Amino acid sequence: AVIAAVYVGRHWGKGSLAWTTYCSTGSQLMLLVFVPYTLACLEPLQCTSHPNGRSTMLMDFSVVCFNGGSHTVMWVVGLLALLAVPCTFLAGVTIVAVKHGDFCEGTGRPSW
Repeated sequence: AVIAAVYVGRHWGKGSLAWTTYCSTGSQLMLLVFVPYTLACLEPLQCTSHPNGRSTMLMDFSVVCFNGGSHTVMWVVGLLALLAVPCTFLAGVTIVAVKHGDFCEGTGRPSW
């Protein structure tokens, strides 16, 4: 999405866009996807208990929690997906927040 914004900005925009515009566009698109993706990753971890002593997934009552089978696979994939995107995004946001002063002092491009 950021590459598309760069292309459109250079070819159809009036002049060249600043680096901060590209970063802002990419960040906004990532935030648009961040919450639904994170909720989807956490769905296998959300179980509800029943009177018979079993617990099933909150979104799909046919999947019994922590009983092996499909729930174990969904649980592992959900945790790996959670580590892959939301955690790396939060780490990137933290790095940018820490380096924000250095970023603003330069020519509009990151100095790191």
